[in-house]
Amino acid sequence: MRLQTAVTSTVVILPVFILFYAFKLSGSILILIYVGILTMQPGFARNFQSGKAMIIGNLFGGLISILVYNVLVVVPEWSFLLLVIFTIGLLLGNEFFKGKKLSPLFNMAFSTLLLIIGSVTTTTLDIDASQKVFERIVQLTIAVSYVVLVFGFIEKWKESGRIIKHTNS
Repeated sequence: MRLQTAVTSTVVILPVFILFYAFKLSGSILILIYVGILTMQPGFARNFQSGKAMIIGNLFGGLISILVYNVLVVVPEWSFLLLVIFTIGLLLGNEFFKGKKLSPLFNMAFSTLLLIIGSVTTTTLDIDASQKVFERIVQLTIAVSYVVLVFGFIEKWKESGRIIKHTNS
């Protein structure tokens, strides 16, 4: 069973790895990272629900990061940044620890906020938060769609009987 899972995960990630290596797509490395992470979750391919939750959580965090970035443009102070991040962390953390159905989205939103604000405030390039959010959501959507479609294709292929199944007898 573990060998079959490992082979399936390798079949899913290998084409993406070769594509990134052959065409030197380092600007979209987030796709490769997410494909690698998602292939380690065996139940991920059953439907788009997990992927949809990831996209929604990242979109929510992205919207918050755009708001925080615009506020930081008005008040570019280190102490103000810490105060804003601390306050948002308390608010999102409170929602996360309530244990409701949507609680994991708040955790994902906060980590997205930290990643985007961190990358936007530490870069010397003229990139704003909305551009980073858009890039992240597009790359995440590509990765989720790819993994779900390829896992779904492999499962249909297994069900059709075209793969020889190993039996312990």
